[in-house]
Amino acid sequence: MKAPSDSLPHGDCEARLIVENMPGFAWSADQDGTLRYVNQRLLEYAGKGIEDFNRVETGPSFGRVDVLHPDDVADTIKAASHSVATGDPYVVEHRVRRFDGIYRWFRVSALRIRDPLSQEIGWYGVDVDIDDQKRADEALRESEQRLNRLIETLPAMVWRATPDGEPDYINPRLANYTGRGLDGIGRGPEDLGRTLDDLVKLKVQNAMIHQDDLDTAALAWARANETHALDLTARIRAADGSYRWFQARAEPMRDAAGRIVHWYGVAVDIDDRKRAEEALRKSEQELRGIVDAIPQTIVVLDADGHGLYANRPLLDYTGLTMEQLLTPDSQGNPVLFHLEDWARLQDERRQGLARSMPFELEWRVRRNDGQYRWFLVRYHPLRDEQGRILRWYAGGTDIDDRKRAEEALRATQAKLSRASEIATVSELAASIAHEISQPLAALVANSHAMQRWLSAEPPNLERAQVTAERIIRDGAGAAEVVNRIRALFKRTDLTRTLLDLNDVIGEVNRLLTDEVSTRSVRVETDLADDLPPIWADRVQMQQVITNLARNGVEAMESEESQPKVLVIRSRRDGTNSVLIEIRDSGNGLEDVEKVFEPFFTTKQDGMGMGLAICRWIVEAHQGRLWATRNTPRGAVFSFTLPISSSAS
Repeated sequence: MKAPSDSLPHGDCEARLIVENMPGFAWSADQDGTLRYVNQRLLEYAGKGIEDFNRVETGPSFGRVDVLHPDDVADTIKAASHSVATGDPYVVEHRVRRFDGIYRWFRVSALRIRDPLSQEIGWYGVDVDIDDQKRADEALRESEQRLNRLIETLPAMVWRATPDGEPDYINPRLANYTGRGLDGIGRGPEDLGRTLDDLVKLKVQNAMIHQDDLDTAALAWARANETHALDLTARIRAADGSYRWFQARAEPMRDAAGRIVHWYGVAVDIDDRKRAEEALRKSEQELRGIVDAIPQTIVVLDADGHGLYANRPLLDYTGLTMEQLLTPDSQGNPVLFHLEDWARLQDERRQGLARSMPFELEWRVRRNDGQYRWFLVRYHPLRDEQGRILRWYAGGTDIDDRKRAEEALRATQAKLSRASEIATVSELAASIAHEISQPLAALVANSHAMQRWLSAEPPNLERAQVTAERIIRDGAGAAEVVNRIRALFKRTDLTRTLLDLNDVIGEVNRLLTDEVSTRSVRVETDLADDLPPIWADRVQMQQVITNLARNGVEAMESEESQPKVLVIRSRRDGTNSVLIEIRDSGNGLEDVEKVFEPFFTTKQDGMGMGLAICRWIVEAHQGRLWATRNTPRGAVFSFTLPISSSAS
């Protein structure tokens, strides 16, 4: 092999410079493929001397195979042997090891030419470094492979079309779903037509687009030609003949001049979502039908209390539209509510919303005929997972009839209470007359006695003074009895004062003295010395204790056993109440609760209202009245009343 400096004996200096400095490896070989010349650039790249290339190789290879990548040796020898044997151009791509052990790709091209001077046939070749291009091609190939895998595995149907809408690519998912390849899409009237325009215009039995969606698809494609964006929701036919909903979108790719080069589109299966939406829509319709059918007014409010929705019963009741009902005022519609309730309603509603807890209000709402009726409205919040309020739901119930019934009941109870008072007074009239006759008789007797003491000679002034004091005492006692009678008949509201129940028990005991004695009943009292005062109406407390005591006396009237004892006790019940008990040893009670029901009586000539009125009076004083069975026989009536705060 000749050295580069003397390898061109017939060339000039200019040619030598070109060969030695060209951006590649220049070489020549004998007809059998044995190298006879390499340029300096190849020697420097390989890091070998000229003598290294003079060694004999096995088979034609146009160079030493030890500088080639092991994976490329076989193909290189095969290509060289073929060219030497046939004279065909030698073209091969292989990797050549650099002096530092790095391999780079080269494209080798050589021709067999007869040298005009030596008349020898030889091979003249050049190696061009294509490593960067190879790596770029490989990267591009890998990128294309990744892109193809992405498009092929993407959970969507991808397609591409020419500017006039003729499909020229579909991904496997689209082909598998429709059961048609690219030739089966847009290639005949039995399919879609040749273009996207045909796709939506041809209403054929076997069309991919559902018959009911073709008009929608036509409009979408017409808009796409104007807006250069396709957005279509339609049902697409599957290979088995079924249809599923898809959301199809496409946009054009343009060249530098703005001309459309291709349309790129994707269709995403939204059938499950559409069915879920349809199911949700039906569920909402059913729920709204239920909400509109129930006999209750319902309003939906946002987190701040502004109206969002009102159901049909409320609209029908008020005679207003949804807009009229919800938009007039952020706190409600003042036209709907009674003027006496409006200020209170605003304040209570504002406080309820601020507390962020369920609450309820009562107010009067104007009906479409101008009449007002009472409603009970309950507010309940809907919260998210973090506890924040999303909505308020307010349900209104018409309670007007109940309100009127309660008012009538209160009026009836008041009348019954007054009737009971009058009846009690009439029943006590005999006892009261006896009570009055005693101080009056004593008054007359003491007056005669004082007259005698004053008429004596000499007058006994000391005895007369004592007698006068007795006269004053008896007169005051008679006046007190008269005042109690007047109070029972006077039609005034409750007059609550600080009251000592022990005193009231003593008064009742005195009033019943004659009655219990004629019935052979003994009254025993066990009164607590430290009993605190209560706030109560004296007359009504007398009425309750008198009624309970008289019931006990009457219960023992038919009893033959002796002794007949009525026990009245007073105690402090805990820290906040006083307890009064009235025990008898009569025939007892069969049902300790039924005796308090109005018009229920065990007496032959009773009205059955006494105990009902007693319970009402006690409860009106924030107390409690109940009955239990006595041991071994009889009944116990007990009631508690709250202690005055000044005495607790």
